[in-house]
Amino acid sequence: MVFTTFLVTLDPELPVYVPGQAVNGYLTVACHEEVSCRSIKITIKGQSKVHWSEKSGKSRRHYRAGELYFRHPILVWGGSGNSFSPGYRKFPFSFILPRDIPSSFVSNIGKVMYQVKAEADLPWSFDKSHKVFFSVNFMYDLNLDPFATIPMVIQKEDTVCCCCCAEGPIEMNMRAQRSGYVSGESILVNGDVMNNTSSTIEYTEIKLIQVTTYITKAKQKQIERTVQRVYHPQLGSRCRDVWENVPLPIPAVPASHLKHCNIITIQYIFVVSWGGEAGVFCNAFVS
Repeated sequence: MVFTTFLVTLDPELPVYVPGQAVNGYLTVACHEEVSCRSIKITIKGQSKVHWSEKSGKSRRHYRAGELYFRHPILVWGGSGNSFSPGYRKFPFSFILPRDIPSSFVSNIGKVMYQVKAEADLPWSFDKSHKVFFSVNFMYDLNLDPFATIPMVIQKEDTVCCCCCAEGPIEMNMRAQRSGYVSGESILVNGDVMNNTSSTIEYTEIKLIQVTTYITKAKQKQIERTVQRVYHPQLGSRCRDVWENVPLPIPAVPASHLKHCNIITIQYIFVVSWGGEAGVFCNAFVS
């Protein structure tokens, strides 16, 4: 015989949990007839994993790392005579999340994940299990970061070569009031780009780039991703492009650093560029 219902439910089910908060819920178990069962347990776990592979000649090398933040098993039913009697039952559980755990994070290379898993140990049969995942947000306090209040200032002059002759320069002067922001806020950008050349610049742009570093004992891998971008179209010869309180909205992204995780780090950089050039950047901090 088998269980007709074996379901983990978080109650209340919150969109995001914070370290130090209680994760509450219950396991619903039901069966119409007696089920042979040694035990039923619930395990609440937080962990991170990193994995990628690289091809070298005919072989492929894999890079892996992992961390376990906590693993808390709860025996909810111990069995009597190794049989679970017919009926419908609820087994409540509660667990206080540790305070020193990182925020949830998911990518195709690495992840920080939290789950509640229920397992029934069934003799002479495949074990029955069900799990649910939940998200954690570690609040990165910008007030404790001395660099968060420092203005972001980008200044640069570039000389352009045209027909073996130097032209220009292209002068850039951009500024934001501070370096630290909360998701949902906007970076208000002020400044200008002066095109002193005889050519038209295709565009000028500001963008926020997320730099994620995955760390194993053998190697590190860095991935850059543009999470927000604002641009101005063509800038004509001898013309000035003025940016006055132009907002660069901060989307819902993981906080800087991914604190308490030692195999994944996150950094944000504020970049100003023009016409496809590499651009100039400075560090930004997101909470």
